[in-house]
Amino acid sequence: MQSYSSYELPVIFQYYGFFIIFETKKTFKMAKFRKKPVIIEAISFEEFVQFAKNTTEHPHWCIPYQGVNITHENDERYLIPSLEGVMDFTPQDMLITGVAGEIYPCKIEIFKQTYEEVTT
Repeated sequence: MQSYSSYELPVIFQYYGFFIIFETKKTFKMAKFRKKPVIIEAISFEEFVQFAKNTTEHPHWCIPYQGVNITHENDERYLIPSLEGVMDFTPQDMLITGVAGEIYPCKIEIFKQTYEEVTT
């Protein structure tokens, strides 16, 4: 059984390049979803910096990690190539390796709300 949230939006029309907003509201429902319980790998910024220092078979500005070349922009920022474009990895982020092997940064606050450590 799906759970829905109702949202009201103003009805908007375009008239000769101008947008006209009416007070009439149109209600629609959005389905709710829960994340599947999957196990991911993650590394903090400090752990990644240590990993980069210990990996000597690369130029100092390009670090191979999980099959992806991560660029050292400066001491507070690395550049992560992704399908969505280049993403910043900073000390306020965790670097996640997803279920398909993709890597992407996630803000620490969001990471703590979304994930819990798994002991094996």
